[in-house]
Amino acid sequence: MVYKGHRVPGDRKRELARIEEGNLNLRNTLSRGTRIEPVLKFDVELVEGDVIQAGGREIGFLHTPGHNLWHLTPYILEENIFFTGDLVLQNISSIYAEIDGNLEDYYRSLERISKMSIRRLLPAHGPEPESPQKAIKLLHKTLQILERGIIRRLKEKEYDLSTLTLEAMGEKVANSGYYNTAMAILHSMVRKFVDKGWVEVLETEPPYETYRWIAEAEAQS
Repeated sequence: MVYKGHRVPGDRKRELARIEEGNLNLRNTLSRGTRIEPVLKFDVELVEGDVIQAGGREIGFLHTPGHNLWHLTPYILEENIFFTGDLVLQNISSIYAEIDGNLEDYYRSLERISKMSIRRLLPAHGPEPESPQKAIKLLHKTLQILERGIIRRLKEKEYDLSTLTLEAMGEKVANSGYYNTAMAILHSMVRKFVDKGWVEVLETEPPYETYRWIAEAEAQS
């Protein structure tokens, strides 16, 4: 995202340094923890339909791709408690289309769980929402508002990813720890528009790229 969104070497260097600082803080935090295994080993592959025993409860799993391809949502059977990880947060969840996330899959996963009877929704980060269904609907609505804002801006002129992110989400995101995640969200939306044939990617100085609305797409949109 840093190299795609920034053309000036100094800007890239600054953002990469900030990312590394965040990674260092995370590693330091993990090293001080006594309840954390420094090396995580996967010994059992879980898929949708599996049920395991944990803490005297039965835990089931839903396949909810979008944040990433293999995202699972565990839930406690008969208690309607869902652990949504990074699928549903109080703010906007991250979607990494550059890796294996996909915005259309994300919408489908939100739509799927929105129809379920959820008593408690426990995210990976941030507070538990008071109303799970309202949280899901608000997240879906916020993403669609962002999409419309991107389309409106790209119809006016060409944008690179960094400028598009700052205009769509506000300047305050620029100096936050959320900045590169925000770029990933905007990139997932641009990728969606490219797949639909609405937007053209201009790779004049790869990996840096800019985006242009294709006039012929007006009738389709």
